[in-house]
Amino acid sequence: MPYSKICGAMVAALLSVATAGCATAQSKRQRTESPGLYNLTGWNGWTADINGEVGHRMHVGGPTARCMPSRKWSGEQRIVSGKLPPGLTMQLSSGDISGIPAERGHWILKVELYNVKCGGSTYKGLTQELRLHITGSGRVVQ
Repeated sequence: MPYSKICGAMVAALLSVATAGCATAQSKRQRTESPGLYNLTGWNGWTADINGEVGHRMHVGGPTARCMPSRKWSGEQRIVSGKLPPGLTMQLSSGDISGIPAERGHWILKVELYNVKCGGSTYKGLTQELRLHITGSGRVVQ
C-alpha cells in the first residue's frame, strides 16, 4: 500500500476520534446548561448535628440550589415538627436559622423546603431532621 494512502487513512481515523471527542464534550456542555434546578442541598449542607453554646451567636445556613438559566430559584421553608431552642429563629425567606441560644439542651426538629420553583417550573422540595445540641454555662453573654 502506498505511503500516502496509509497516512490518509491514519489522518481520517484521527479526525474521526477527535470529532467524536468534540461531540461528547459538546453534549456534556449542553446537558449541564439545560434549564432546571441543580445541586439542591439542605440546611447546613445536609449536616444534621449542629452544635452551639449558650450566649454565643450561631448561624445555620438554609437550603441552597442552582437554577439554570435564570440563576434565581425560590422556595418556602417551615418547621414541620419540634421547635428551635430559645433565642434562635428561622428566617422564612432564606431558611437560615440564627440567633443567640439562651438555654442548654438538645432539640430535634424537622424542617421542610416546599413550593420550590426555578424558571417557571415547580420541583419537589425536601424534608430534613436537624439535631441542635446547645452546651455552655447557661448564662447569656450580653
